[in-house]
Amino acid sequence: APAVGWPTLLAVLRAEQLDQLRSRGWVRLTEAVSESDVAIMAERVWSFFAERGVVRDDPSTWPAGLSSKLQDLRQSGAFNPFANITAGVLDQLLQPDCWTDIESWGPALITWPQPGSWEIPHKNWHFDLPARGDPDHPAAARLFGFISPGEVVVMAPWTMHTFSMNVSSQPRFMVTHTVLRHDQPFYESAR
Repeated sequence: APAVGWPTLLAVLRAEQLDQLRSRGWVRLTEAVSESDVAIMAERVWSFFAERGVVRDDPSTWPAGLSSKLQDLRQSGAFNPFANITAGVLDQLLQPDCWTDIESWGPALITWPQPGSWEIPHKNWHFDLPARGDPDHPAAARLFGFISPGEVVVMAPWTMHTFSMNVSSQPRFMVTHTVLRHDQPFYESAR
């Protein structure tokens, strides 16, 4: 079978999405998760925080900034509905039956509203994975799932990014996921 890389993603991604992936290193998949799955995932997150004194309809009980120590949510499989949409993209990007889910979807990156206006962050820019290999035949992909509105961002491993404060009026429920090709020589954890 011919090698599959960025140029053959058209079966899942529209031409403009493919162009965005090539030029920016990321692409957003809107409506990636059904409304019912979004509601279920959001309810699981809110239930998790309710056990810690957070009341969904009372922002005065919401934590500030970034919440961490959310392994229980990850281990529960709360975010697995994202896997349904991403399998097809990953099959085309990394080749069918050639990639590995390192872990279940997560960790969760929950950011709570903060006062102020949004500005481009000036620190903590980073790569989640080292930028290695042929960009037309990636060895890995990084995924970000946004619980509401049920979107997924597929990111190339060589895309620099950073944490951003949440200046909206609602919490941002986001999870991350990494997938690696079986035959890739670059990342120890997949071998």
